[in-house]
Amino acid sequence: MVPAFRYHLLTLVAIFLALGIGMVIGSTYVQGAIVERLTRRLDELNARFTTEIAPLREENRRKSDFITALVPVILQNRLTGANVAIVQTGDYPETTFKVRETLTQAGATINSTTLIHRDFQDRLSDNLLNMLPKLRAAHPNLTADRSSVIRLLATMLAKGAPASDLKAFAEAGLLEYEGDFTRANNFVVLVCGASEENENRAEQVDKPLIQSLKPMEITVVAVEPEKVGISYIAALQESGITTIDNADTDMGRIALALALRGERGDYGTKRTARSGLLPPPSSR
Repeated sequence: MVPAFRYHLLTLVAIFLALGIGMVIGSTYVQGAIVERLTRRLDELNARFTTEIAPLREENRRKSDFITALVPVILQNRLTGANVAIVQTGDYPETTFKVRETLTQAGATINSTTLIHRDFQDRLSDNLLNMLPKLRAAHPNLTADRSSVIRLLATMLAKGAPASDLKAFAEAGLLEYEGDFTRANNFVVLVCGASEENENRAEQVDKPLIQSLKPMEITVVAVEPEKVGISYIAALQESGITTIDNADTDMGRIALALALRGERGDYGTKRTARSGLLPPPSSR
């Protein structure tokens, strides 16, 4: 009985040992096959990158360098004689800088640059009563409502303003400004777009300002960076002005220079660009 038990015990041990060895050998074989397949796949991807992706990347780099070099050639003297007011209503000062650089390269005269405070509406409500006596010194018929102040701001941008008006707006914390407000402008460029959620400045500030500027026979163009937190463009298109949704890029800079004296349209690279990348060549 004991020998038989030992025999069966040894048999079971041998069976489990054989199973263990088989599993190890099988696992080693499977892992080896997987490693071999992955290695082959990596070699194929590396070869494809070398023969396809890398040349495309280099071609894109050359095209980008070409466009960058072409921008000043296209811009040169295109806006000579244009008097422009730049107004930043959004949260992207770097785009304002790009717009200013673009217009200067194109030969335009930047008479003024104005930064509208992000809390314009709240500050206007808080300071309206204090502002009115200061503003009525030069505008005795100014009514006591916010819309009249926005219309006055539009007049300042389009036709110039006395120093007392600028001082009243600045002291109320509504805006910051630099430049010459004694000269009239024939173009206003709004640099818009918000970086935070729950923003409605397009409805509260930009659209009322545009509606006040349009009767003054001045061309208004709204621009924003290509990558923007909250776009204003779709809302402002309802106002019937030209829009550019990628003004911080080389293509957007060219579009801006062409659009100021060109056909009204919506240009850029996003869904809001209903008129394509650039205004037509005849806009020069």
